[in-house]
Amino acid sequence: MINNKLRVDFQRDWYWQDGFLPEVSRLLLANAMYIFNVEVASTQQDMKEATDMLLSVAGQKKVAIRLRRAEYWKRDLTIRSVRSSGMKTELEKIQAGHGDLYLYGWTHDLTISEWMLIDLHKLRASGLLAHYGTIRNRDRATGFVAIPYYMLRDYGCVLNARVLR
Repeated sequence: MINNKLRVDFQRDWYWQDGFLPEVSRLLLANAMYIFNVEVASTQQDMKEATDMLLSVAGQKKVAIRLRRAEYWKRDLTIRSVRSSGMKTELEKIQAGHGDLYLYGWTHDLTISEWMLIDLHKLRASGLLAHYGTIRNRDRATGFVAIPYYMLRDYGCVLNARVLR
């Protein structure tokens, strides 16, 4: 029974978050400066190749995305750390080196009103993932770690953010 409920909750949340994909795309494009490198072309490139600027991205960037509903008032990065099903948790995946960026946001009506763009490489290097213990959900089948926004900011893990609280 618990597994079926978890599956239904997961699907409901998945489809709800998918409704925000245009908004997510807008935020990622607005933060392109943290994804792309922009440099001025050399004089030679300008004169011989009609090139003024060079844009590059170091390989493919993997972006994790999580959106929270408006009633979640704390501005913490919450990452699932316990799952009774035995499936790998989000925390285990991140600790294993997966993901480059994490767009984490809070919604209001049909927009993402607050958000933070986290550099997962800096987060892993910061030690913050091991610093916070697991908080169990009411279902006791799942749990998460919660890292406050200000700690992420102070440790240099936040590339950009719009956090009002």
